[in-house]
Amino acid sequence: MLPIESLKDEIVRTINENPITIIEGATGCGKTTKVPMYLAEAGYNVIVTQPRRLAAMMPAKYVAEHFGNKPVGDLVGFYTGIESNFSENSQIIYSTEGSEFLFQISANIRTSSNNVLVIDEIHEWSIEADVLLAYVKNLINNGANIKLVAMSATLESNLLSSYLNNAPVIKIKSNAYNVGFIQKP
Repeated sequence: MLPIESLKDEIVRTINENPITIIEGATGCGKTTKVPMYLAEAGYNVIVTQPRRLAAMMPAKYVAEHFGNKPVGDLVGFYTGIESNFSENSQIIYSTEGSEFLFQISANIRTSSNNVLVIDEIHEWSIEADVLLAYVKNLINNGANIKLVAMSATLESNLLSSYLNNAPVIKIKSNAYNVGFIQKP
């Protein structure tokens, strides 16, 4: 059992009750794979940003196998700018941070009431992630009905919480774990 699994109800409740949530936990505790599944089970459409192509594609494959046991492109998909595999049925989409896909869906993010944007690996502080974080924070501050989740293994979570309107922080207590879904090409 992954350390995050004991916090499932708290994670979903906190995200339901707050426009912005921060999740901090060691590498391999289940953030990247379990949080999107929990949110999809709760009825949300989830977009998970990743800093690199493989970081978007590999979790999509793993989650697709464990969430409905459907092929990638059905309930779970990905978009990287170089290649994509998702459909209208996709409830979870992993996307690279700087892809035009995120900008294409920004209009839908503002108007739909059941979207969650998860910015994963926020500690890597890329220009794309910074702009996306500021953009979505501004949307939320102006009344957009979207949820934002910022996740990281190593993070100054209290400083980020202060910047993000005193967002609640969920800390997953665990040791680092071997990330099992990464395979050599």
